[in-house]
Amino acid sequence: MANIQKDISPEQLVKELDALAEATKEQTSVAKEILASQEKEYLKGIITNPSAVALDTTKRESGENMKNRLRHTVRQLMNLYLSNQFVSRAINIRADTIISRGYKVIGSDEIGVEYCKDLVEKSGDVNLFWQLAVNTYIAGDGFLEKQYNKKNNKILSLRHIHPLTFGFRTELKTGKIIVGKDKTPIGYTQYYIDKNGTEVTKDVPKEPIEHLRFNTLGDEFTGLSIIQPGYSTIVRLMNMEYSAAEAAVKTANPMWIATCNTKSPHQIAQWSSILGNISGRDQLFIPEGMTINMMSPGPQNFNDYADYFLNAVVACFGVPKSVLLGDSGGSGNRAEGVITSRHFYSSIRSDQRYISDFFNKIFEEYGELAGFEPPKLVFEDVAEDALLLATSAIELHREGLITTSEARQMIGLEPTAEEIGVKQGAADDMKKSDMEVKHPEAPGSAAGSQAGEKAKMKISPYSEVSPNTK
Repeated sequence: MANIQKDISPEQLVKELDALAEATKEQTSVAKEILASQEKEYLKGIITNPSAVALDTTKRESGENMKNRLRHTVRQLMNLYLSNQFVSRAINIRADTIISRGYKVIGSDEIGVEYCKDLVEKSGDVNLFWQLAVNTYIAGDGFLEKQYNKKNNKILSLRHIHPLTFGFRTELKTGKIIVGKDKTPIGYTQYYIDKNGTEVTKDVPKEPIEHLRFNTLGDEFTGLSIIQPGYSTIVRLMNMEYSAAEAAVKTANPMWIATCNTKSPHQIAQWSSILGNISGRDQLFIPEGMTINMMSPGPQNFNDYADYFLNAVVACFGVPKSVLLGDSGGSGNRAEGVITSRHFYSSIRSDQRYISDFFNKIFEEYGELAGFEPPKLVFEDVAEDALLLATSAIELHREGLITTSEARQMIGLEPTAEEIGVKQGAADDMKKSDMEVKHPEAPGSAAGSQAGEKAKMKISPYSEVSPNTK
């Protein structure tokens, strides 16, 4: 601008400024295209590969033998999630509840908030949290790979790693986790299928991997699956369901057993064919010397045992029975439902804090790389607003629409001893009032008293017990 002549016209100056802005805009667009192309090329060389489970869409496993040991493998836990309706629904409910009210990325640095929100959205948005929670619930461990740009000053996205094909690096002979000088695992190992269909083992450094665990024991590096404590009980429930289904089939299709005095294979085969075609509407005539019996399992008491095992499943996952079954499920009154829901929400809040700390650590690293103040990930509260619920109960009670006992149940309080006594007193008053109507006051008898009633009936000419009417 310093070289512009003083006698240049305003119109010419405007034209030169527009041309300069257009050239700058074109250069910026070209630069963005170059950077996007470089990032796209770099993503082709990410560290991990898609797992065989992710690529396979047709193969299904019916199960494998249950090994007689306390800790179960990730494959066994995953098979149970895929084959049992209660396990699948309980885990999905917990994951759904975690993200049910959404999340917020808050911070004082607007650039940092924008960068981290963009990172989460590109990585799957709410599904990123849902899938990570499901993986961690099933396997005990959840893994995300951080994918960086070429300059290593930006985290482009977060990618799920299948826990069945990923774990800590172990020694070949002993199978123990290899630790470094800091007494922590030196890295991870992934198993995947290459283009030739061969299983390949690949060592992965731990720096680009983030590891989530909800529950651990002692100083263990691996997490504990939520299915683990109830695994054996759930398997027993599945065995009982199979036996009940088998018994139902046999009851609908009973076995006929015929005993006869012939030794002829031809006659035996003939009667076998006849008995095999018998239905409930047919009549059977048999010769002398032959007896027919029907074998059927008869009535079963599966429901009594099923409730016990189902309660064990509820205890294992912490999901209220009414929520797990999708109906009332014999959950009791409103107060009991509120109390069990509070315990459930407390458990969910704990898991939300684990996930928040997990992502806040990623945001801190992102802030150091990109030079911004890292924000915080916060989940919205999943529970009912206790203050709002209490206010509603007070307003309804004040308007006379509900009783004190109903208001207490709305906010999860049991009826007091005084309220129970009032209910009993009201019932006694109603009974007393009815007796006074049936037995009005008479000479020598107070209202409600039955004194002298029998004597009056004996002397009355219209009474059924009077000697005159017999």
